[in-house]
Amino acid sequence: MSSAEEVMKPGATLTSTRLRAPRAAATFARAITYEIMNIYAIKMAGVFMIATSTLGIRTGFIARWITFFGYAVALLLLLSSRYIEGILLVFPLWVFLISIHILIDNLRGLEE
Repeated sequence: MSSAEEVMKPGATLTSTRLRAPRAAATFARAITYEIMNIYAIKMAGVFMIATSTLGIRTGFIARWITFFGYAVALLLLLSSRYIEGILLVFPLWVFLISIHILIDNLRGLEE
């Protein structure tokens, strides 16, 4: 082994240990972000669905079956957000369903 290799070897070890700390922090930050998005955001979507379904029942701007479907899906979001993989798509599909219903209802109003 030459003297240059011996001098470089401790520096390489020091550099690799310095790079491990930010990777560990980045991995931790990614895990925390994943938990926040997959738990709290899904639960907030469930609460929003309950509030919108309640407004739908009281004001009648959407059909009753959509409001009851909203309650059922909201309970599913609130209670089983960690155990079902495809649960992330339920909220956008529910919003799409309400949007289509409102669009069809408005188009019926124009025909009459």
